[in-house]
Amino acid sequence: MSKTILARAPGKALLLGEYAVLEGAPALVAAVDRFAEVTLTFPAPHFSVSSPFIGAGALRFDISRHGEVAFPPHTPLETVQRLRFFNTAIRFAGQEIRSRQKALPTAAIRLNTSSFYLAGKDVKLGLGSSAALTVALIAGLFHSAGLPMSEEADRLHFFQIALSAHHEAQQKIGSGVDIAASTFGGILQYQLIQDSLTMPTLIEEMQMPESLQLLFIWTGTSASTQQFVQKVQEFKSRKPEAYREIIKRMTHISTQGCRAFSGHQVKQFLNSVSEYYRLMEYLGNQSGAPIISEVHQQLAEIVEAAGGVYKPSGAGGGDLGIAFAASDKIVSQIKQRLKQTAFQTISLSVAQHGIVSYKQKEV
Repeated sequence: MSKTILARAPGKALLLGEYAVLEGAPALVAAVDRFAEVTLTFPAPHFSVSSPFIGAGALRFDISRHGEVAFPPHTPLETVQRLRFFNTAIRFAGQEIRSRQKALPTAAIRLNTSSFYLAGKDVKLGLGSSAALTVALIAGLFHSAGLPMSEEADRLHFFQIALSAHHEAQQKIGSGVDIAASTFGGILQYQLIQDSLTMPTLIEEMQMPESLQLLFIWTGTSASTQQFVQKVQEFKSRKPEAYREIIKRMTHISTQGCRAFSGHQVKQFLNSVSEYYRLMEYLGNQSGAPIISEVHQQLAEIVEAAGGVYKPSGAGGGDLGIAFAASDKIVSQIKQRLKQTAFQTISLSVAQHGIVSYKQKEV
């Protein structure tokens, strides 16, 4: 009798705090209703992984006694590179499972992150697909080994494991804010505690102010978060004092914005978003990273002309932007203006739960 475990985790949209979150500033992040899905079917004669994004059928692999994933020698390097988040998730989950004197059953694993792409195209939307996949995969592996996930302490421990796995796969670039959104869901205030080797975090649940409206807009181009962050880090090394001054200002505005959001002070929050947009632009100009690209400038002009406030969601350059508005009327006006352009809105809602479901079926 075979069993199937399904695990799903949502993506993320960063509302406030880009770049400064890496230096200990508070950030606002929303889990969104695009889900990474992982299916594990066991028992199986051997481990295998299949996924639309690796462009192949089931790919067999072995797991060493140290938890390392080993693919057949003929496996294309591009495929192995695309599976690097899968590899680290397997290794970190396996370490935890073995430490609990549990065993990972041999399984056929299927990965699906298709909802993180523009419909019908091989174009990522910038919603944190690798983080969501890491969270869903580790959750599925934990469930298959019988590890608990229901209690708050279990979920916090799980978060730290997923955070460590994703951080390693990203070559230690990133704050982990996307892992938090995928794990816990809802809207979170997220903050790293500085001067620590283990990346401890402060995570607080937040509620959307009733009159605040969000409209997600696809810029038409994908951007590499890693490249942008590296460019900013080079600026930090080259001109540390100038970098610190900009981050200090960004931290101040992000802190104010988080406080206004928590207090449901929509006008003050919109002011913070507007100021943060300008600081992102300044950071980009100083670092040589085109954070506020031409398309983001165009979108900001469109949104502001309709009475809203705009900023990129994430590292900038492309990917997703967010129009913030204090009323439905303003959102309607923004949509009307966007109809005259090539930009398109993306239907997203806040996913109130993190690891939304993982259930077991017997066949």
